Amino acid sequence: MARGIKDKLDRWVNDMLAQYLPYEYAKDKKGLVQLSMRPIILYEIVFPEEHLDYVLGLMRHKHDYKSKFVFLLRKMLGAKAIKKPYPEWNKRVITGDFVSVIPVGIKKDEFIKGIEQL
Repeated sequence: MARGIKDKLDRWVNDMLAQYLPYEYAKDKKGLVQLSMRPIILYEIVFPEEHLDYVLGLMRHKHDYKSKFVFLLRKMLGAKAIKKPYPEWNKRVITGDFVSVIPVGIKKDEFIKGIEQL
């Protein structure tokens, strides 16, 4: 985990990404490999409940991903596991190359005076 003032964090990330490390990728073949950094970002996706299957199909998520971390995160957020079977991937083009989407759970919206609070 890293935290700090945004421009200082950006500088730190840039400096980290500027690092190249020696790497032997085959017998007697050496080269340099750039240090990789992969942010872990938690998004809350808000949508009307009747569109749940559509949105799950858009996310192009991993099926049956199991992790104690995801389980604990779901509990901390007060969410429930996503129903199975998952809907088929939506036909809409959502670019997701080299992106891993792991759904944590579903949490129903609150209603105030009969109005869904999105």
